[in-house]
Order: sequence, then C-alpha cells, then structure tokens
Amino acid sequence: MEYRDFLKELSSRTLSCFENQLYPYETLVEELKVERNTNRNPLFDAMFTMNNFESGNVVVEGLRFERYGSSREVSKFDVLLSAHEDGDVIGLSFDYSSELFNRATIERFAGYFIRIVESVLSDPDVELSSIEMVQGAWSKGLLQPNLGVSG
Repeated sequence: MEYRDFLKELSSRTLSCFENQLYPYETLVEELKVERNTNRNPLFDAMFTMNNFESGNVVVEGLRFERYGSSREVSKFDVLLSAHEDGDVIGLSFDYSSELFNRATIERFAGYFIRIVESVLSDPDVELSSIEMVQGAWSKGLLQPNLGVSG
C-alpha cells in the first residue's frame, strides 16, 4: 500500500470515529468488561498528540493565561509521542514508562519514526513496505526529538 492511500484510509477511519466521540469513556470501559489496573490505561498503551496551535500567552479582560512548564513524574501511558510546531521545525517529545522501556529503546523508536517521516516527505507515493526504518534516521533535522522519562 502506498503512503497516500494509507493516509486517505486513515483519514476516512478517523472521521468516522468522530461519530462516537461523545460516548462516555467510563461506560465504554464498563461495557467492555476490561480489567482495571491503577497503573495502566484500560484501553490503550500508546498515544500520539499533535499540537499545532499558537502557544503564546492569552489575555482576556483582566486575566492573563501563560504556559506553565512542568515535568511529569508518572507516565499516563506506556509511550506518549507529542509533536508540536515551532516555525519550520516539528519538535517531538517522547514520554515513556521507565518500568517498561529504557532510554536506548525509546531513542531507537524515535529514530524509526523520523526515518518513516523523512521517507514519506521525500516520496508521498512510497510503498509502506519499502520504507527502511533503520538507516539514516535523524539525518535531515526536520524533526527534533526530546525524550522524557516517567516512572
């Protein structure tokens, strides 16, 4: 399958999922009879977020909202990949459970991800099965990873 076709299919599936976005999360977990564990998410272990909005300060009639920098001590997911735009560069943050992964593994995952992105940027019609994830990762500097460890 070519990347463009994969992207079209993914877009279609994602849009169809919005029909169910108001379904209560807790009800879904209960109806699926998923075993609950306080240190794991019951439905999924990995998450991707893309933050493509202005992150400047906001002022509303006498109120001022600023970004508050914080560091997480506990990971909400096994792996969380967050992307954010910073001019012409897309920054990546990998937060992960240090009980499940070591830094070298996450660095390897980051390299794979960057290689995939660079491949599809250079050829949007590339066959997904032909993308070589291992060689050349981090080469063009279009993406900049930041690795965050959570316990």
